[in-house]
Amino acid sequence: MGQKKGLCLAVFFMVYGLLATTFSAAVDLPDYCHGYEYMVNTCGYDLTTTGPSFTPGHPCCGASRFAFEYAMRDHGKGIADLCKCLQFGVKNLKFDPNKIIKIPQFCGAYINISLDKCISGKLLAPSR
Repeated sequence: MGQKKGLCLAVFFMVYGLLATTFSAAVDLPDYCHGYEYMVNTCGYDLTTTGPSFTPGHPCCGASRFAFEYAMRDHGKGIADLCKCLQFGVKNLKFDPNKIIKIPQFCGAYINISLDKCISGKLLAPSR
């Protein structure tokens, strides 16, 4: 009985690992996504699932909190790079912008900008 449980856990983690790395294996991220790779890879599945419901997992929330803190360390360049990376995700990885906007609410992640404006390109921040 214990061997079956261990085997099930091993299979679960293998499948989870494949899902988490699908996005990084499928496309190379641009330089401005440096520092945000973990969020892109970890949240990719949650942000691309069809339908209006959005319940990000604990790994996605942790990665998002880290990414937002990282972006706010250097407000100008960091925020500009985060916005460009999220725009890349929407355009090239088919991230749902409505789900990205909900990350702070669902994950308790603080970001001092409007993610809606960030994703739409209407946020006035210095470019690289």
